[in-house]
Amino acid sequence: MEAVNWNSSKEIVQFDVGANVVSPQVAIDDKGNIVVVWEENSSIKGGVLNITQGTLSFISGPTLISNLESATSLKLSMNGSGKAVAVWLGENGLVETSTLKTSDLNTGWSTATALSKTAAIGAQVGVDEIGNTLVIWLGNDQNNDQNIEGVSQIGDNSDWSDVVVISQTNEFKFAPPQIAVNGGIGAAVWEVQTLNESGDEVTSVIEGAIAQIEKNSFVWNKPDILSQKQGNYYNPEVAIGPNGHIIAIWRFFETLGSNGVIQCNEYSGGAWGQVDSPTDPNNLVGMGGFQYVAVKDDLAFAYWIDFTSVGVSKSTFPERSWTSFPEFTAFTYFIDVTLFEGFPQVLWLEAYPPHNLIQVASFVPTLQEFTLSSDNADIILINKQIPMIAGNDEKGIIVAIWLENIHLEDGSIRLGLMAATGIYSSNPETSKMLMYWGVDEALQSDLP
Repeated sequence: MEAVNWNSSKEIVQFDVGANVVSPQVAIDDKGNIVVVWEENSSIKGGVLNITQGTLSFISGPTLISNLESATSLKLSMNGSGKAVAVWLGENGLVETSTLKTSDLNTGWSTATALSKTAAIGAQVGVDEIGNTLVIWLGNDQNNDQNIEGVSQIGDNSDWSDVVVISQTNEFKFAPPQIAVNGGIGAAVWEVQTLNESGDEVTSVIEGAIAQIEKNSFVWNKPDILSQKQGNYYNPEVAIGPNGHIIAIWRFFETLGSNGVIQCNEYSGGAWGQVDSPTDPNNLVGMGGFQYVAVKDDLAFAYWIDFTSVGVSKSTFPERSWTSFPEFTAFTYFIDVTLFEGFPQVLWLEAYPPHNLIQVASFVPTLQEFTLSSDNADIILINKQIPMIAGNDEKGIIVAIWLENIHLEDGSIRLGLMAATGIYSSNPETSKMLMYWGVDEALQSDLP
């Protein structure tokens, strides 16, 4: 196993000229079924693809999931057994959901159901291998306090629990919470902003809560503060590994306008521990960018982008000693991560005017390093939008999807939903083959 060998891309959905399409999401089950969903003209659509005789095509849909024409903030999660759950903000800002089981495509997507009682800001969903499902969001109660709220499903039960308040406070929560669920354990993290006593300075902390199944329902513990210094915290994420390891990650700045660091905290033995950093203390990060964390067995991987680079670090449990890999230099502004064959695949969108490039780096266990999936680090796309990546170990398939501007002969432009699949190659020559995804040969000389 050396790196991912990517196949040529394919347009899987053609959209009408002028169609407003955003937020494509993708997931793969253990049988190789690829579920895709997207927002189209403020409604929710989706379908299921599979690879038959080397050809990627729909085996169900595309179909309309919700036609309220007011849907936003779409998210998707699916487990290996093929339970797919989509959530979005629908009519009056309520959190809505629909479920699909790839083992029963004739039934299709369930009727869209409202989960929240009041308008929400964003929603996140997680489905574990048993089918346990958590949905959480940032909501407002009758006193206009901002609360972290959520619902759950246990196993294949189709009934949703009542809405529970995970965190209730009149302090301002800057962004929707993030969630992870694995093996009947749930974890949520979020940012809380506060004013100092004089009311002239805003600081923030990272909070988190853990949920476990008790008597056929998820029960959340009291939220904890994960961060340990006064300052400014942004974009927390969380991951749960198969062995129950829970890691949260975020970006920290002592003062606004200064450079900062990536920080982590681990939940172990019933409590959050000491904050540490996966980044080199001499390698500070800027205000913008994203960071993620993934856990496999006794390994944790942290990723971040800082507009000019992509960084990756690895840590082992229980020592939690971080090892940094060489950064990938790039003008980046989005990153997505999946575990494939049990190890990380890091995908990012790179700005190289007038083009956008998508690049993928694969972790190679035998070398204990990351390799780029092409000779000169370029999997090349033109006029591409934010990509998403998903992988499935059981089937050995990885897929990336993205929206692309398609220029028509009459001069008009429409959007297309593109997809490319890949498999691991143990041949060093083929694993480093350069794949040009839909690039005009006349433009290749303009690229690095």
